[in-house]
Amino acid sequence: MNNTKLIKSTARIDRLMKILRGFMIAAEVVCGIFIVLTLIFGDKVVADSSSLSMGPVTVQLYETAVPQFADLRMFIIIALAIGMVGAGAGLYMVKVVRSILEPMKEGRPFEHGISSKIRTMGWAVIICGAVCEVLRAAAAFVEFSAYDVYSVFNSAMVKAVNIDYKLDFNFVIIGLVIFLLAHIFSYGEQLQQEADETL
Repeated sequence: MNNTKLIKSTARIDRLMKILRGFMIAAEVVCGIFIVLTLIFGDKVVADSSSLSMGPVTVQLYETAVPQFADLRMFIIIALAIGMVGAGAGLYMVKVVRSILEPMKEGRPFEHGISSKIRTMGWAVIICGAVCEVLRAAAAFVEFSAYDVYSVFNSAMVKAVNIDYKLDFNFVIIGLVIFLLAHIFSYGEQLQQEADETL
């Protein structure tokens, strides 16, 4: 069987993964630097904050509406931590994908062990997605608590303020699709093993 096309396309994908790996490392470093800078110069960074975002609505505030700097600094740190978790997960995914591509570059797409690597990617997507969702929820609550909302709005008009945060479970669906791919590759591995034994 001629696997020239598979070998060439796999080599191209591997080159793309190397470039993507560089971007992920850069994102990790940038987020890490900004976390350190926020910890050191956090009060100066948040002192210029004059807007409050509420979903699609952004409220521009006067300079007299001073936020709780500690909460606002924590919001920035959590947002950067989400970026670091995402970039870290991306680095791990790139590493796993490159290890899956390694036997494919030699024309062996159903090498033993590929399905378990794909399954590992599925778990990584689910775990990383759950961690990012928890951090996103924490960031939303911390940002909202940084401002005295009753003084921002007319307290005679506002009876109560509620945060209606909706969780995004798309990462579970992506994880399940990856598990399905792992099952398909597992079946391919069995067929490949049977074909090798009959030769």
